[in-house]
Amino acid sequence: MEVLYQHCAGLDVHKDTVVACVRHMTNGTVKREVRTFKTMTTDLLASSEWLALEGCTHVVMEKRGAKKAIGAVAASMLTAAYHMLKDGTFYQDLGADHFDRKARGAHAKRLLAKLQSLGYDVAITPAAA
Repeated sequence: MEVLYQHCAGLDVHKDTVVACVRHMTNGTVKREVRTFKTMTTDLLASSEWLALEGCTHVVMEKRGAKKAIGAVAASMLTAAYHMLKDGTFYQDLGADHFDRKARGAHAKRLLAKLQSLGYDVAITPAAA
């Protein structure tokens, strides 16, 4: 099996705690460490710092129960496979911030529509980088 991510983590989010499991793959050996954090802001920031110190490049979360999460991942994989076969293309990772970028554009469109419905003439131009 090909290892895709050398340093990754999984989070299991509960009402009062977040259980984090970090997994490192180095020279064919797997190292795992599990820590439990409370859901208060300072504890969540501590979990973020720990994940950064561990060098995690990818983190996944469970939030709907194991069986539903497995079903959702399977559906996503089937959808991706369908489009790759239909279009004759390869998988392209859109990046970790894909949904943040996508939501940002939709939010801007909603705000623009709201201003226009209030009678304002507005044009949106991206800020210089």
